[in-house]
Amino acid sequence: KIGKNRFDAAYAWKSIKDTGAILTFSTDWPVSNVDPINCIFNALNRKKWTKETIDQRLNLIDTLKAYTKFGSYAEFKENEKGMLKEGYLADLVVLSDSIEKIDVSEIKNLHVKFTVMDGEIIFQRD
Repeated sequence: KIGKNRFDAAYAWKSIKDTGAILTFSTDWPVSNVDPINCIFNALNRKKWTKETIDQRLNLIDTLKAYTKFGSYAEFKENEKGMLKEGYLADLVVLSDSIEKIDVSEIKNLHVKFTVMDGEIIFQRD
């Protein structure tokens, strides 16, 4: 347990982003769930720990950037991947529904239909 005096510093995603820092996301397995969809859900639906703590929820665009564009920045590959752009690696997933059109409370129900890595399908759900 971290104690109430440190609640605001735990998972302080919005506070970090608001400083102008580049926020990157990945999974923290085995500490947290390895599924990025679950982590995206948590970033969008994070509840305040107490009514006095800061709201650290992010919006969808900032969350997706943290996993894609800024994730590639963290590994010094921002000129190779992280965006759908000519000349960049075609690394992407296609989800079971539009993450931009469904309610954020439903994101945890999404699943990956297929995964493309460097232009090749490497996973496809039957």
